[in-house]
Amino acid sequence: APERAKARAMAEAEENSREFVGAVFSTIAALAAERREITALDVWERYRGPGPSHPRAIGAAFARAHREGLIQPVNRWVKSGRATDHNQLLRVWESTRMGEGE
Repeated sequence: APERAKARAMAEAEENSREFVGAVFSTIAALAAERREITALDVWERYRGPGPSHPRAIGAAFARAHREGLIQPVNRWVKSGRATDHNQLLRVWESTRMGEGE
């Protein structure tokens, strides 16, 4: 039940923030071509568009990038270093495409 609820929430986030998710997905794809590891902080540092209409929308973009084979989760987490999100833990993702942008 928890995994189904998570999947529903992610689908809702993606549906309600389709433009944002697409733009962030493109940002993730570009980063995956340049770096071995990526976190949401890397995306926020690069992304310059409008913010999401749903707080989980960035997660939906990462899930899409994972489904499409651009990245895979690493069993490692780093702290954000930001007071605005209380130094939360961020998942580290590994690029499966590093070097394709060169």
